[in-house]
Amino acid sequence: MAELTIAGWLVSPIIEEMIHKARSYLENHHHRRMDMEEELHSLETSLTQILAVVGAAERRQHVKDVTHQTLLRQMKDAIYEAEDVLDEYGYLFLKARVEGGCKVSHRLSSCSLSSGQFSVGHGKFRTKLRNTVKKLDRVNASAERFLQVTRLEISSAIQQPEVMLSRATTSFLLENKVFGRDEERDEIIGLLLEPGDEHNFVLPVVGEGGVGKTTLAQLVYNDVRVAKHFELRMWICVSDSFNEIRLTREILASVSNDAIGDSANLNKLQEELRTKLMSRKYLLVLDDVWNAENMEDWENRDRWRKLLAPLRSGERGSKILATTRMEMVVAVLGAVDSIYLKGLRGDAYWLLFKKHAFGCENPDNHPDLLRFGEQIAERLNGSPLAAKVVGGMLNAELDIGKWKNVLKSDIWDGIMPVLRSSYQNLPAHLQRCFAYCSIFPKDWKFEPDRLVYMWMAQGFIQPQSCNIARIEDIGRVYFDDLLSRSFFQTLEQDGRKYYMMHDLMSDLAQTVSKDECFRIEGDMVTKIPSTVCHLSINTENLPQLTNIRQLNKLRTLVFFYNDHNIHRDLLKELKSIRVLDLTGCDVEKLPEDIDHLIHLRYLALCDTLRTLPASLCKLYHLQVLSTSRWCWLGQFPESMNKLISLRHLNVHSKYAALISGIGKLTCLQELAEFHVRERKGYKIGELKDMNELRGSLDIRNLQNVKSKAEAVEAKLNRKMYITALRLEWGTSGKTRRHDVEVLEGLQPNANLEELDIVSYKGIRSPCWLEAIWLCNLKSLSLINCEGLKSLPPLGQLPGLKFLKIIGMHAVKRVGCEFYGHGTVRGFPSLEHIQFVNMSKWVEWSEIEDSQMFPCLRELKIKNCPKLLKLPTFPPNLMNISIRDVGPIHNLDFCPLSSPLQTLLSLTICSSTMLLDDYLHCHHFRDVEVLNLDMCHQGTLSAVEFREFTSIQRLRVSFCPNLLESMMTEKESCCSILPSSLVYLDILQCGITDESLSKWMQNLTSLCTLEIGGCPFIISLPSRNVLCHLTALRQMHIADCKELISLAGLHAVSSLRTLRIVGCPKLLSSSMIQGVEDNCNSILPSSLVRLAIESCGLVDISLSNCLRNLTSLATLKIKGCLQITSLPSAQVLCHLTALQQVSIGECPLLTSLAGLHELSSLRTLRIFLCPTLLESMTPGEGDSCGILPSSLEYLEINSCGIIDESLSRCLQNLISLSTLNIEGCHGITSLPPANVLRHLTLLQKLHVEDCKELSSAAAGLSALVSLRDLNIERCPKLDSMALLHDVKNLSSLKELNVMDGSEIQLLPDDGLPASLEYFSLLGCHPELKAQLRKKKGPEWDKIAHISQIFY
Repeated sequence: MAELTIAGWLVSPIIEEMIHKARSYLENHHHRRMDMEEELHSLETSLTQILAVVGAAERRQHVKDVTHQTLLRQMKDAIYEAEDVLDEYGYLFLKARVEGGCKVSHRLSSCSLSSGQFSVGHGKFRTKLRNTVKKLDRVNASAERFLQVTRLEISSAIQQPEVMLSRATTSFLLENKVFGRDEERDEIIGLLLEPGDEHNFVLPVVGEGGVGKTTLAQLVYNDVRVAKHFELRMWICVSDSFNEIRLTREILASVSNDAIGDSANLNKLQEELRTKLMSRKYLLVLDDVWNAENMEDWENRDRWRKLLAPLRSGERGSKILATTRMEMVVAVLGAVDSIYLKGLRGDAYWLLFKKHAFGCENPDNHPDLLRFGEQIAERLNGSPLAAKVVGGMLNAELDIGKWKNVLKSDIWDGIMPVLRSSYQNLPAHLQRCFAYCSIFPKDWKFEPDRLVYMWMAQGFIQPQSCNIARIEDIGRVYFDDLLSRSFFQTLEQDGRKYYMMHDLMSDLAQTVSKDECFRIEGDMVTKIPSTVCHLSINTENLPQLTNIRQLNKLRTLVFFYNDHNIHRDLLKELKSIRVLDLTGCDVEKLPEDIDHLIHLRYLALCDTLRTLPASLCKLYHLQVLSTSRWCWLGQFPESMNKLISLRHLNVHSKYAALISGIGKLTCLQELAEFHVRERKGYKIGELKDMNELRGSLDIRNLQNVKSKAEAVEAKLNRKMYITALRLEWGTSGKTRRHDVEVLEGLQPNANLEELDIVSYKGIRSPCWLEAIWLCNLKSLSLINCEGLKSLPPLGQLPGLKFLKIIGMHAVKRVGCEFYGHGTVRGFPSLEHIQFVNMSKWVEWSEIEDSQMFPCLRELKIKNCPKLLKLPTFPPNLMNISIRDVGPIHNLDFCPLSSPLQTLLSLTICSSTMLLDDYLHCHHFRDVEVLNLDMCHQGTLSAVEFREFTSIQRLRVSFCPNLLESMMTEKESCCSILPSSLVYLDILQCGITDESLSKWMQNLTSLCTLEIGGCPFIISLPSRNVLCHLTALRQMHIADCKELISLAGLHAVSSLRTLRIVGCPKLLSSSMIQGVEDNCNSILPSSLVRLAIESCGLVDISLSNCLRNLTSLATLKIKGCLQITSLPSAQVLCHLTALQQVSIGECPLLTSLAGLHELSSLRTLRIFLCPTLLESMTPGEGDSCGILPSSLEYLEINSCGIIDESLSRCLQNLISLSTLNIEGCHGITSLPPANVLRHLTLLQKLHVEDCKELSSAAAGLSALVSLRDLNIERCPKLDSMALLHDVKNLSSLKELNVMDGSEIQLLPDDGLPASLEYFSLLGCHPELKAQLRKKKGPEWDKIAHISQIFY
């Protein structure tokens, strides 16, 4: 029976298989064969005719008459019904196999069932079959009349399938070559690099879909000029689902590597974002910006202003590059300049088209195709997407006839017709697979395996008669074919590969799937068409959920997001369901009647699920069962081994290991772990027939296998698809005699690539490891094999690249036996070798063979305390780490054969190592990274150290004598370290001032310097030394307890970041100047970020530190116990770039002095300063205020501030948008209206833990822009009065009042109409009862608020 197409994708592809199964059954039941053969023949004939009609009609798209469309729908329904009937037969057959105890096999003919075993259900199936045939006969008669009316050509409908083995974007270019955009790129970069101001903050790139806006933005983003100009670059895909919280979170995640948390509070997120962006020049790309057409223009502008508000806190010159299809977005974003992108023209477009149309082929070899290709390219209107898609389509068949047909077609008006043409040129099996993708959201990152499993469940993937490939592999060929035709795009990010659809492709999928597929997204309330067969849900608000019960034709139901539980009776209605994905649901338990879903093949479970019903084990068609790693199921039902069709069990490995009798699941493709037990159902023999397993397999508790014969039962040598195997015994220290024979019986297949043997207690290695059986092995780990006294001849494994030997305590010597014998020896492919915890290992000898380790790149030796001798290593070795070994004297390397060989990374850690004997001068020059750790007795001369001419990173830690030993040189040398050094860390060493000066000489490339825990340093080097550090940008000094002087630090003119922590004598009263004579400043004026924590800082030294720091943007002072006042206005007025200040844990600080002079200050955070502002000097702050008017964010936490000083602080803060007051017990009332009315931009007010606060006063009503008010843990505050005070706050969106225990009645006039979120924790029980019931007079006052918590 030929496979036939409906709507290019809607086919009954499993009918042929089902009929084959029915006939196979009849062959074993001759007494019933004749009475059903007639029905089967009639079924096949009717389906062939009906499928032909529907396929021809829908492919030609000329069926517009309503009556004819209804008839087509009836024909489709009849086909679906027939498929369900035949599939039900398959289910009955599988059920009989399970209940009859028949041996599971992949072929039905291998399982012969008696009449009695299958008598149940036979009569029911025969009745359904006859009824289906009658219905098909009636529909077929209508189909013949339909053919006559519409004059369709049946012959065009039958096709033999040919198997050919909302958009998310990132900053990564998907193309290695971009054509014809150099001019636009340079224009955009020129605009971005301009100093700019708030008026040209945003630069939009406008163009139609597929014109290349995203690619151009990626080109700009990755340009070297842009990367150098902007300190921070961020990329956010906006798409058409605008959400301020989501976008703010994504931007915040791009700014910082810190965890963002789960906060949904926009204001809190924006405050954090503004803080992170302070004083940083950034570029933000907002890709694919849309305008909400269901909103007024002012609403669109308002929400974008809200999103962009915290972004304006960046350094001057920060820019936003936005791409959009909609010209109106330019006005919404308030942009002055914009770039209008047109299609490509001329040679650039022709080159792009040729690239995709000819692929790897040389176009000159196809002169006829070139001629037609030029004409096709001219008609694509310069659209890069059209060139990519149409070119990809043509590349599939370099046939002149095909290209002529494309040229003649009238599909060139717009991109969508071009895409539709590409779709119509797909083979039928790819059409239906592509159209099915319309159920996924536009911003979806496709996982090919998941998508293929869904296609399998729908029967879209059919193995070919001559093809022995897995159905999953054929499905992946389908996916790769669509990918090669540009229906998907590839993105590699963070080491992972993603696949996405361009949003136009997503639109195309929705168009061609018509009303068969449907997505519920956002706030859409469109009625779900009754014709829908495949439905996905991606919304919080789901009023349509109850209507799903009427969709008994559903074959796919996917919950991407649903915050509510699904209806308990929902599953009863899904009688035809094949794919059920509940990953977005909130469900703890599945209903017991899930076994009614007899057609189900794909089931994905949500994280909240806690148990599985036993009835799940009756889903005999189930092929895929999937949970996330966060799902905690407790345990599986006992009869999981009845799921005999299961191919993929994607659950945590601990659950799979609990399945008794798992050997019955012979179709299973993956099994991460198998735990051997002595109980029936868990013995190693369960693996016997599981020959479809592939990938990795971890077999544990092998101590429970008692003999070689038992081990052989697993038949591991027949598991041809297993590529990684781990064999693990228990951790018992006892030697087990039978372990040798057991391991011998566990011989793996010859295709194995990775092998781990763990806790093996045998005294010899297996013969199959010593022979060349594992010729494909690439990685081998021998871990805690404590019985082995010598290593196997591993050097003869020809493909071995990674070798790890750990905890083999019986091994004393590694000799010539290790390298192997015969024609293959000496580890010809080994790249990485590691020895760890070899407590008795003394010697590693070498053989006289220049070919030993020819490919070795990395050597690691750790915790081998008796090791004294190593072999000579080859010149290609580039990374060496030797830690905690004996006093080795002979570490040596063959000379480099070429100066271009990769440089070394060398790590040495040993308390007994003599470095001057350990290292040899002839390979010093090859070391690029050197880590010296805990070399207590190590010595190394300065002359030798200067031989490290290629070193870039040096870390010396816990080496008390090493650095000082260099100073014993009798010769006078100008420097110790080579000038190539870029990063230097000196930690917990005995270095002195003199030796530190020697180390710092001539380091002209040094970029980062860290000095920590060096107790003998009293002063940093002089100006004459430090002035040569012309590249130094970051410096960190920590826990140098005797340090009292920064000496010549002011001479480091390139320094940008300085952090000094835990130096209690530095900058103290005993060393106020801390600088050299004749110097006016302590620190270099180039500083941008400065942090001084837990130092002896006093008022005058703080003033000296800050003097002339005209570039300083961020200042942090913490734990400086002697400070009483900040510097005067005469000092602070010069800090013209300072935007962020944090002062904390300064108990004597009482005055902010000249802080009001910081005209650029945006963020101020003061915490744990208990005496600060606890009193006010008469006239203080009267004229100009205490704080600068530029402040946007102010936090005062646990300070001595009182009512009067708070009012003085808030005076004239006309730019303030966020105010946090916490733990200030001197405050009894918030400021009055005449103070607060100046805070015209204040949007958030947070007051917490102010024990004496008793009045919010009527001043709150003066905060005209307030959107978020949060009052917590203020026990004396009258909460009822507070609720009355906020009534007139017309902008208020969120109100949080904690401890409202006295509130029984809400204000008579209610709360602000603008309020969207109201939290009243701990309110009176009577009020709480009304809020819980959502009924009553108090509830009516606040019923308009969408979110209420109590």
